[in-house]
Amino acid sequence: MSSFRKWLYPFAEELKGRNVIERLRQLQEMELWDRERIYEFQLNHLKQIIHYVYDNVPVYKKLWDRAGVHPDQIKTLEDLSSFPKTCKQLLSEAGDEAIAHPELKKQYVHFRSSGSTGKPFSYYLNKEHHSWFLASAFLGFYWAGWEIGDPWVRLQWLGKLGLR
Repeated sequence: MSSFRKWLYPFAEELKGRNVIERLRQLQEMELWDRERIYEFQLNHLKQIIHYVYDNVPVYKKLWDRAGVHPDQIKTLEDLSSFPKTCKQLLSEAGDEAIAHPELKKQYVHFRSSGSTGKPFSYYLNKEHHSWFLASAFLGFYWAGWEIGDPWVRLQWLGKLGLR
């Protein structure tokens, strides 16, 4: 194991307030779960997320109240289909009403889509969600044989910026 993978990367992650390595270990454990355990995990987390969003994100509470649905109605994963769909336009127009705890926005990691559908979409992740996001990307890289500390190159199309 390289020093980077064993010491430097975890130290850098700790400084950033993320726990990517721990989340990656959890994802690797989850790969071994049977279908029933995966379903239970998904259902429990879906319920938690739906309740959290209903209680903390005004745009969803309004949307779901208007549609006559409530988080307590989620008993199976399939029950989510009774909830109204959202779209990027609705979330963009909602502004801070689409963010849980907008007063903490400076602590979130800001992302913006490339705008391939016509208009870039702006969104925020808290450090915990960002850790899961990075860990899931790393898991995919692991499947391809890459490990933290291995060299890599990122190629990105910059045609829209006129840098061809």
